[in-house]
Amino acid sequence: MKTDRTTRDQLRVFISSSMQELAAERTEAKGSLDELQIDVWAFEDDAGARPQSIQKTFLDEIQRSDLFIGIFWNSYGQHTINEFEHARSLGKPCLIYEKRSEAE
Repeated sequence: MKTDRTTRDQLRVFISSSMQELAAERTEAKGSLDELQIDVWAFEDDAGARPQSIQKTFLDEIQRSDLFIGIFWNSYGQHTINEFEHARSLGKPCLIYEKRSEAE
C-alpha cells in the first residue's frame, strides 16, 4: 500500500525503540508530536491485538508512515533493525536519537 499524503491531513510518524528502555523518552516524543497534531504510531501504545505477526504489523505501519523516528540507547533487537532497514528501503526519512549517557 502506497502512502498518499494528498488524501490525508496529518503527517504520520512511526516511533521505533527497544521496549525495555527509554519509555520516558518515547512518551515525551509521542506527547510532543500529538500536541502538534501529528499522527504517531508506537508499538506498545498502538499495536493492539491483530491477526498478523508482530513483524507484519510493524512493516505495514512503517509503510503507512511518512517519517521514521528511532530512539535508541544500550540495546536493540532484530525487530528494531528490521524496522529501520524497511523504512530505509521504502525511502522514508529517518531521524535517529541515540542516548549516549545516563542523565546527571
